[in-house]
Amino acid sequence: MRAMTFKHTGLTCSSEENADRFYQRILGLERQEPKILAAALSQALFGIEAEVPIINYVGSAAHFEIFIYDSPEPKPSIDHTCLQVESLPDFLDLCRQNNVEIQMVPKGNKTITFVKDFDGNAFEIV
Repeated sequence: MRAMTFKHTGLTCSSEENADRFYQRILGLERQEPKILAAALSQALFGIEAEVPIINYVGSAAHFEIFIYDSPEPKPSIDHTCLQVESLPDFLDLCRQNNVEIQMVPKGNKTITFVKDFDGNAFEIV
């Protein structure tokens, strides 16, 4: 078995109010200060040409990264799960050997890495 740790699940909500109602009031998670995903990074990662607010809701056993995005267009592909692997280079080598789609996007002095399973489900890998 490969060593990995669950980090977070990224989901989309249409409003902060909806997010707060469910993740804070229903699940009892702590709301952290909102952040903004820059338009350039949003475009590179998810194909959305706009800044997207992000609110993290955390607890001892759960971490949801909620993207606030409401559009009349079909829902963008923001939803993802984040996994921490023991060795990123080894994991990416295994993905390449098995023709798994890899997406690496620079962000400042680091790189955000996503892979997609064979059905298009996205996983952020750290």
